[in-house]
Amino acid sequence: MLLSAEPGGDLYTHSCTLVTEGNQIQIDRDNSNNGSINRVTTNTYNANRDVLVFSEETNNDRTFNKIHTKTYDAYGNVLTFEEDADGDPCTNNITYTKTYTYDLSGNALTATEINDADATVAYKGKIYM
Repeated sequence: MLLSAEPGGDLYTHSCTLVTEGNQIQIDRDNSNNGSINRVTTNTYNANRDVLVFSEETNNDRTFNKIHTKTYDAYGNVLTFEEDADGDPCTNNITYTKTYTYDLSGNALTATEINDADATVAYKGKIYM
């Protein structure tokens, strides 16, 4: 258990479950610092230790509120990032999808965000470093 503070000064307690490689697979957080866990996040990794799935449960009902999924290219660059806002893995209820392109050196070139509810492009542009 660790006692930490948000940038605004609010205290919270969190504990992590680690796998042998040091990756955090579950983080339990007590936002009110009263001994009651009210946020649980879990991570699933690929063989390169990149996060494939990040799931978040924030209302103590043991169902995920959000599920984030990433795909990677052979060089470890993120190709897509999806958010499922209802957290139900049985429904295809993706809120948005971000896609990225890279140059031959692995530098990010473009990012596109598509609102999956109506398939509109919310953002498309060049990434400046």
